Amino acid sequence: MDSDSVEKDPELCAQFDALADALADALIKDITGKDKAAAAAAAEQDCEGSDGDDDDFYSAEDEALAEAQDALLAGDVAGAERKCREVLERSKAERDAFVLLGMCARQQSDLAGAKRVAREWIGACGADTANATALAEAAFLSDDVAALREAAALLRDLRPSRRQPG
Repeated sequence: MDSDSVEKDPELCAQFDALADALADALIKDITGKDKAAAAAAAEQDCEGSDGDDDDFYSAEDEALAEAQDALLAGDVAGAERKCREVLERSKAERDAFVLLGMCARQQSDLAGAKRVAREWIGACGADTANATALAEAAFLSDDVAALREAAALLRDLRPSRRQPG
């Protein structure tokens, strides 16, 4: 493999998919403290136990993000981006706004924009498995070896140490 190119052969793509799946599982475990199946079961139970009156739990940011998601689903990428940026003006570290902005960039096949959003997210929130993986995915798809190495270093630094304490 050429050191300045990410070859998109089936084996490499399979390895990347496996890495993405493992990172998603690790992220779910980080956030919920449960494996994917247990987290899904808990979320299902939470939904079943709701009385449907969740208005008190939604903030202005939640409403704006819901509008951004609706706009994106309707194909209004510019409207979705605008809503996300409005949210980020009020709350600089709103994770969901960064996720939606990355989706907007990907919707437009703007991989440079997706990398830029991932780096903004890392800068605002600190590195975590989600934003480092977002950067890795955009880097991989755009054949950006330097950004892929950057993401790999972030992911390596986030991995728990395997050494036993003293």
